[in-house]
Amino acid sequence: MVSSLVSFLFATAQASPLEARAAYDPVITRGLILPTAETLEKGEFTLSSIELLLFNFNYGITDKVDASVTSLLPVLPESPFLASLSTKIKMLEKDRWNLSLQPNSLFIFDQGQAGGTAGVQVLSDFVLDAEGRYSLTGTLSTTTLLLANAGDEYYTGDGFFFYTGVAFQGLVYKKLKLMSEIIVPALFEEGDFSVEKDFTIANAGIRVLTDNFTFDLSVIRPFFGGAFLPYLAVTGRFK
Repeated sequence: MVSSLVSFLFATAQASPLEARAAYDPVITRGLILPTAETLEKGEFTLSSIELLLFNFNYGITDKVDASVTSLLPVLPESPFLASLSTKIKMLEKDRWNLSLQPNSLFIFDQGQAGGTAGVQVLSDFVLDAEGRYSLTGTLSTTTLLLANAGDEYYTGDGFFFYTGVAFQGLVYKKLKLMSEIIVPALFEEGDFSVEKDFTIANAGIRVLTDNFTFDLSVIRPFFGGAFLPYLAVTGRFK
């Protein structure tokens, strides 16, 4: 056991800060709500249960490209069908920072109504220390409505939804992370751009780490005041 620990510490010391960060956390591809810029290795996959309502499957196509699907579980008889598809492509990787693009789409079907969106987000991670214990992630996302229908009426979107986010992860113990996020949404519609501060949210919590699983527990709250909402996610990483 001692030799295994020494080998792990030696390997971590020889790794770049980004590689060291990934060695601590089996699910470094995502934060609490926001994704990170990391991708899965080829042939690896993760399974996540989010709030017991959402299911996520993520698969590493190559070491720099992965694909993900998230779906709402049919927990109620009249639950709508919701599915989100995305592909994350790692564009750059240096010792302390990386950059990825993530095209995505969302489809919703509910009682004769349907809609679909398409968007893309830019993700970048920056490691604050040489050991990979502390890092920041920045996110910029834009989405537009492709097509929707209500009965016999069809329409397309005439604007864009944006959000930007900043996330922090800090390994404070060998199996425990402190995590936080701030997400700021905005709308561009009919030539007007507006920041939706009433929907700006803050998220803070912990991640408990094991060799193949993570357990996230946090509290989500509107940044400018409002009710606290609990958040729970369990994720496993496999080959």
